[in-house]
Amino acid sequence: MLSHAKPPWYNAEDLTFYTAENHPRYTLAVIVDFLRRNAVSVKCDKKRPRSQHDLVLRLGSSEAVVSAEIYRIPVVFLSNFLWGSVWSVIMRQELWEDHMFNILHIARLLQSLHASASNAAKHGQSGPLWRCTPFDRALLRMSYDEFILPVDSGYGEAYNERFWNRYKDKKYNQDVSDRPWMDIAAGKKGERIVPALNVKDELHSFNAAAYVECLHMRPDGPVWEPVSEAGRQATSRLRERYKEVMADIELPPADNEATPAGSADAVRADELTIPAEEDVIMSSRPCTPEKDAPPAVSAELEAMFANGMTFTRENQDVKPTIGRSSQPPSSPPGDFTSGQPGTSARSTNRLRSVGRSPLRSASPNASRVASTSSQRLQQRSRTPSGRSPVSLPPRQEDAPRPTSVHQSPPCPVPASRRAASPSRSQPVDQPVGRPQSKLEAEIAQLRAIVAGHEQYRALSEAFAENAKQEREAAREREARHAEDIAQLRREAALREARHTEERREAAQREARQSEMMAQVRQEVLAVRQEALAEMREREARWLAERTELKAAIVKRSELLAERNMALSHEMALSADLHKQLNTLQTGLNNLTGKI
Repeated sequence: MLSHAKPPWYNAEDLTFYTAENHPRYTLAVIVDFLRRNAVSVKCDKKRPRSQHDLVLRLGSSEAVVSAEIYRIPVVFLSNFLWGSVWSVIMRQELWEDHMFNILHIARLLQSLHASASNAAKHGQSGPLWRCTPFDRALLRMSYDEFILPVDSGYGEAYNERFWNRYKDKKYNQDVSDRPWMDIAAGKKGERIVPALNVKDELHSFNAAAYVECLHMRPDGPVWEPVSEAGRQATSRLRERYKEVMADIELPPADNEATPAGSADAVRADELTIPAEEDVIMSSRPCTPEKDAPPAVSAELEAMFANGMTFTRENQDVKPTIGRSSQPPSSPPGDFTSGQPGTSARSTNRLRSVGRSPLRSASPNASRVASTSSQRLQQRSRTPSGRSPVSLPPRQEDAPRPTSVHQSPPCPVPASRRAASPSRSQPVDQPVGRPQSKLEAEIAQLRAIVAGHEQYRALSEAFAENAKQEREAAREREARHAEDIAQLRREAALREARHTEERREAAQREARQSEMMAQVRQEVLAVRQEALAEMREREARWLAERTELKAAIVKRSELLAERNMALSHEMALSADLHKQLNTLQTGLNNLTGKI
């Protein structure tokens, strides 16, 4: 039979790469569904010190799994790389056939890590030394190739073979913890096109749900549509992170995304001017919210303004925020045109800090309102300078207050329904023949702006009160923290005193033990000396007795030798006597025979 030998670069634990040929059932819709169902989130408990963190992985709605902490930065970086690649392909309108299986492979790697960690936890093997070999091998390959996945040949066996031909097993023999993941994530290693992450804010946790909600499958292909504040913030981070990569592409307007602070869609403070006359729509009927009123601010933003709270971009926690323009304006109304200084210029200067506040990113409708208001207000600045400005006499109820780019002005009230005021007078610079309807429209528009100022003053006062309460709460927390610190210091001093007393007692015990050991050593030495003397005395006696025994043996040996010699002499005499006796017997026998 033929033997099917595996090539040297082959490893059975490598994750198999899917292609359209070997897995045709993985269509684009199936892959998008796989990405949505198998997105891995990383949790970080900020209340615990970093040395006691556990890497908690969560796959969709499944149970959380605790894994080795060394995988935190690689998993967070790879998750950002995965969803950044998905968003980039959608924004660049590239062919999904060129990227979808590479993206699927990264998602399967993260899913396999979660599955392996879950299986290891069931068998009690999860810990700091636990490793996932398929994830480690793929991670090492991608980290040494700057995370650029080859599109032409696919991230499959051909690439694995080329990687092994370059490095053999040298790179695979490394542990995943030996790689400088912090520098790789921060963009300090190599020259790659993968955008770097913020080491301080983005390398400890990853909320996959914020990205999953943005990815939708439509009949014409995947689309990216955020539906919540978390999704809009995630998309805003992707735009900021990939702005250099997307420099040559005109991205679609972010109508449904969170407007970042200082963006072009926000109304700038120096652009607050009065709309042109042709933009003012007059009506003889009362305005209705459905038709006449501009888009209203969302309930979320209104509640946020009322409570003086806003969403931060770092961790999406609700924190108090107050702008530099917390004091309400109090200047009298003047000329509202751009050519002469008046209330509008002064109030817009006061509103500059508020206009750039992150509060405008709290509502999905905010950017649309801001963009529409900005376009209409900019048209006024382009009107011919020949038009006469409009001046209004100051009124107590029309005191200038800040206006918000998110708060819609009230519908202008027709002249027929407006109550007459004795303080209203004809402007001095009103040209003869100017239509009264246009003048009333401009006056109504100015009153709407003044009403907006009133609203902003109320918001500013609410912000100031909220900031005061927050400062008082901060002082109380600081006092409690100081008391807690003092208590902890006292407890630490008591513990240190107890430890000192315990160390002193331990030193005394050690001294007593040393004395006892010295006494025992002396007793043992005395016993050994006595035993040695006794042994030497016994040895001397044994030597004397042996000498005496040897002398007695020698004497007895000599006596025995003498007796042996005497016995030998007697035996010789006895032999001679036997011979003589035999001779006599023979002679006797002869004599007897003769007789």
